[in-house]
Amino acid sequence: MRMTELWKGKELAGSIKAEAKKLLSTSNEPPKTLAIILPRGDASAADYASFIAKSGEKIGLPTQSIVVDDAKELFSALTQASADPQVGGIIVQRPYPQDVAEEDLQAKVPEEKDVDGISFTNLGRLFAYHPRYVPATASAMLRLMKHHRLPLKGSRVVIVGRSLAVGRPLWALLLREHATITVCHTRTKDLRAEVSRAEVLCVAAGKAGLITPDMVSSEMVVVDAGYNYLDDGSGPLGDCHPEVGEVAGAYTPVPGGVGPVTTAVLLLHAARAAVGVG
Repeated sequence: MRMTELWKGKELAGSIKAEAKKLLSTSNEPPKTLAIILPRGDASAADYASFIAKSGEKIGLPTQSIVVDDAKELFSALTQASADPQVGGIIVQRPYPQDVAEEDLQAKVPEEKDVDGISFTNLGRLFAYHPRYVPATASAMLRLMKHHRLPLKGSRVVIVGRSLAVGRPLWALLLREHATITVCHTRTKDLRAEVSRAEVLCVAAGKAGLITPDMVSSEMVVVDAGYNYLDDGSGPLGDCHPEVGEVAGAYTPVPGGVGPVTTAVLLLHAARAAVGVG
């Protein structure tokens, strides 16, 4: 019986974290702090900030969490962190307060401290093929493909999702690898038909179970960046139905696939900023 190859992220994440730890430990200067700006009252944001802080401690990266209530406090915290010479990197944790315009945030995060790759400057560098900091999830997806020696040159890749956090940065990264790419979104007329043409399917739509087993084949590599919780609290669930992992030739499980690599990439970016080699 044919078995799907599961692409788990633990091993790759470990090697990336080791790289970050070595970078911090061999620096001649004490590492600068990673500032994490997060909204008050959001349990998932608080849990993730705590997780990043604990992970940072393990590799020698100092962190500081700054809790804000609204846009005024967020931009005040961002201004202070941007000007503080002891802060090396900045993460502005989602969800943003309702009165925050994302484009204002993208314009104000300084390029050299933007370890999450959300600023206009870093996105522009990415699309110009001169990246500095790349959005971590998109980078993690590509790293997983390369880790498993997936041939991308000329491959037919379908990306489901066009967000500025994942879909569009991933398109730029894969285009640089000479893949032939189709990007699908909410206006795509026949998603099933587009997906069926893929040799490599990358899913980052933010909708649990969007990709069903009948849409994929045993020749397809499926990289699922979804991380969803249902109204009843169940999850995390990928953007692919769990049975996709029983059909595809290779599949990144949720949890345990793209997620650990995303965190590791973010820590590596923060380590680079902390020692001034970003």
